[in-house]
Amino acid sequence: AVVRSGIAIAKEEHHLGTENNWYVKILEIAEKTKNTSEIRKYAEKLYFDNNFSKEYFLKLKSTYTGKEWPKRCDEIINKLKGREQRGGYAEVHALAGIFIVEKYNDRLLKLLQINATNMSFVDSYAHFIQQQFPAEILELYEKGVKEFAVSTGRKIYHYVADLLKKMKKIKGGTE
Repeated sequence: AVVRSGIAIAKEEHHLGTENNWYVKILEIAEKTKNTSEIRKYAEKLYFDNNFSKEYFLKLKSTYTGKEWPKRCDEIINKLKGREQRGGYAEVHALAGIFIVEKYNDRLLKLLQINATNMSFVDSYAHFIQQQFPAEILELYEKGVKEFAVSTGRKIYHYVADLLKKMKKIKGGTE
C-alpha cells in the first residue's frame, strides 16, 4: 500500500525517476516472494520504461520455460517493431540486443540490412554475425564506404579508413 501511494504521489508530481524507483522496489519484492506474475509484469514494464535495459529483459526471460519463451519473446519483438514493423531509433537498438541475446543471427542480419543506411548502427552490431555472414556484412560495409567516400574532410577520411580496416578482418574482406 505504501509503495502504491508512493507511485501515485510521484505520478502526480511528475517525478518519473522516483516513480521508476518504486517499480524497482516492487520488482525486488516480487523476486523475494517468488511471485512470477508480478516479476513478469514489472520486469516488462521496467524493460520498456528504462531504455530497453538488458537486465530487465533477462529477468523477464528467467520466469518462462524454454517452451514458453520463444512465443513471449516474439510478442516483445513485435511490440518493439510497432505498426511499421521497424521500430524507432531506440527500438532498433533494443531489437538488435534481443537478437544477440537470443542468438537470432538471421534476424540480426535482416535488421542490419533494413537499416543499411545507418552505418553507425551496422558497425555497432556487425561483429556479432560477421563470422556467420561474411559476404553479407562485407556488402553492408562496402555500401557504407562508398557512400562516405564521396564526402570530404579529415573526419570522414578517418571513418572510411576505420571501416576499411574492419572489412579487411572479415573473411573475404581483403578482396
